[in-house]
Amino acid sequence: MEETKYSPENISKKKHPLQRANIVSKICFCWLLPYFVKGFKKELTEDDMYDTLSSHESSMLGDKLQEAWSLEENKKNPSLWRAMLRVFGIELFLYAIFFMFTEFIVKLSQPLIISKFLTYYEPNQTDMTKDEACWYAALLIFVILVKVLLTHTYLLQTLQLSMKIRVATCSLIYRKALKLNKSALAETTIGQMVNLLSNDVSRFNSATQHVNYLWMSPLETVIVMYLLYINVGVTGLAGTFFLLLFIPFQTYMGKKTSQYRLRTAIRTDERVRLMSEIVNGIQVIKMYTWEKPFAKLVEICRKKEMQQICSSGTIRGITMSFNLALSRAAICICILTYVLTGNVINATYAYTVSSYYATLRQVVTKAFPKAVTQLAETKVSVSRISKFLVYEEIQNNSQFNTVEDAKHPKIQNGGINNLKTNTSPGVHLRNVSVKWNKSLPDNTLEKITFDANSKQLVAIIGPVGGGKTTLLHAILKELPPVEGTVRVDGSLSYASQEPWLFGGSVRQNIVFGQAFDPKKYEEVVRACALERDFTLLPYGDQTLVGDRGAMLSGGQRARINLARAVYKEADIYLLDDPLSAVDTHVGRQLFDDCICGYLKGKCVVLVTHQLQYLQDVETIYLIDDGKVYASGSYSELQICDNEFVEMFSKAHEQKEEEIHSQSTDSKHVKTKKLVATAKRTQIQEKEYKQSGDISWEVYKSYFRAGGNWFIITLLIFVLITAQLAASASDYFVTVWVNLEQWRLTQANATFNNSFVDNAQESNKQNTVQSVLDLVLTKNTSVIIYTSLTVGTIVVTLT
Repeated sequence: MEETKYSPENISKKKHPLQRANIVSKICFCWLLPYFVKGFKKELTEDDMYDTLSSHESSMLGDKLQEAWSLEENKKNPSLWRAMLRVFGIELFLYAIFFMFTEFIVKLSQPLIISKFLTYYEPNQTDMTKDEACWYAALLIFVILVKVLLTHTYLLQTLQLSMKIRVATCSLIYRKALKLNKSALAETTIGQMVNLLSNDVSRFNSATQHVNYLWMSPLETVIVMYLLYINVGVTGLAGTFFLLLFIPFQTYMGKKTSQYRLRTAIRTDERVRLMSEIVNGIQVIKMYTWEKPFAKLVEICRKKEMQQICSSGTIRGITMSFNLALSRAAICICILTYVLTGNVINATYAYTVSSYYATLRQVVTKAFPKAVTQLAETKVSVSRISKFLVYEEIQNNSQFNTVEDAKHPKIQNGGINNLKTNTSPGVHLRNVSVKWNKSLPDNTLEKITFDANSKQLVAIIGPVGGGKTTLLHAILKELPPVEGTVRVDGSLSYASQEPWLFGGSVRQNIVFGQAFDPKKYEEVVRACALERDFTLLPYGDQTLVGDRGAMLSGGQRARINLARAVYKEADIYLLDDPLSAVDTHVGRQLFDDCICGYLKGKCVVLVTHQLQYLQDVETIYLIDDGKVYASGSYSELQICDNEFVEMFSKAHEQKEEEIHSQSTDSKHVKTKKLVATAKRTQIQEKEYKQSGDISWEVYKSYFRAGGNWFIITLLIFVLITAQLAASASDYFVTVWVNLEQWRLTQANATFNNSFVDNAQESNKQNTVQSVLDLVLTKNTSVIIYTSLTVGTIVVTLT
């Protein structure tokens, strides 16, 4: 297909820098620095993007998932989960091993090093020297650095994996949409397809990042409990039992989230379907001034959708609130248990417990609930996608192993055969019955017998809604027969009743990806009466038609749609009412020059309401109410008593008037050779993009959308209060630990000269500690710390 000058394929993109990056550059993300520098100097555009990695190409990923899904389709209960694991399972397993090393070896070693390092600061300790403490400090910094590098590398790889799963699934959905038959299209909507491609597949982004926490969290919790028991004793396990009590609650929340996700998806499908219908019928809505009623329908539909989104958001907010509250409550329980059992709190115990519970906070209270929630939402999305993928498709061509099978095919009841044999092209239907929706009891077509042979023009007429287009869909295998047999010998070309154009040039819409033959192209254009239109268009046949042919008239769209079908080399041409959208004299030219002229010698099936052209047609089928009411020549159908046949006499009069009009018309448009006089190519302009600063009014409107200023102020106040309460509880632990260490130092100190000298230097510090010693007794410290923790939980959950 010829391309316009501005096309993504014509833009030369640079190779992706990740392809030539070394291991250090990949781990430290140095390969992105030149791109950041370019973005700092100027505004980045699409032309600055790098070329896609070969492992990320949609065609390759789609082919792999399509092959895996094809294996599942042969099973009784096909599973999209198994298909995705077959394609991406090994990669996911390798990332799981990498993640396990990061969590179990690197991350859990950090609290152990902190515990050893804090031993140096215990009062009157003599086991660790200053050099050893420095080595532990350096080792702690190194472990933190390694953890950061490995964690971000893992996140990048899992994000790329989720992107590949999403791209492959989108490709699979798109391919399925192209193969759905008319019965399946009656069960689904455009809104559902759009929702699957936009919302449902996006669940893979978060699910892939958190899926490993489903098995990692319980295992890591057991390991942390063991390390706590070894390093700080049995009191360190009190908080873990408290955390484990909330796992059933978090699982329940995940289940509720999946339910709300399903309801939200259904509401979104309905809203997108409604908006699609409104956009398609906007001209009628504007003409009858129905804007307000339809706007109200959209508002009601969106309100129902927002109710489900708000319910899901409430559950997500509760889950996120527990992230801040549960870990601090667990640390508080451990410290209180340690103190109330007669022990004195110290830095080693407090900060070791805090380090381990910081790990559990990330794993148990944050990652695990999110993993459950994301898996529940992904499960709903996968089930919706799987349901779409099992819809009925257009049946494939039957293949025969021997010549005898081809000559005498065993066509079962309800089968469709598209045979490429030595027999002459043609279409043969025997007692065919079809229906759009299999759940309905009545058939759309009933007991249809139809024949169209090679080098024959067969016309199908009948009232609107009689079943003419449905018959063509049955021939095209769009509707599988519930009864009877369909035999199609030869290749097909189809011109739909509703013209379809894509956003390219006129020539691209006619050639439609086939090899461009100038001579054939000129003949087709002349036969379809497009020569004069090309002289009127600003760029000839290189004029861009716009979205859905918006730049063209209805007659021009119909003739381009017909020219596309005629340009294709086929044995059988199915033309669905191509003459209804054109003027009378243009219709006569199309019938004489194209249908009876250019397509002479082909098998042509013509659906039409223009009866004045059919006097010389040998075979005409009259279809009414889904049945063949009559068939035969023009003269044979005139003796029928059907109301539609009464129009034949009017058609005869209309033909005489048309001939008279053409004989008196002396104006003929003189055209030149099309290919030789082709005008310059129209260049598709890039989309306009506005740049600049965002005004304060935009931010004000954004915040006002969430409620009035009182609610916004109250929300900010609660957030600040919750953070202050959490920070206050952490700071109080520091004060409490320092006070207990000072008390221990005072109790063990001896009044010697060295102590006197040191006391003079730290007189001010001793004064503060003395005041705290009088105020913060053991019971007072327990009460204050408990109050701060409870306050943090209350403020967070509210």
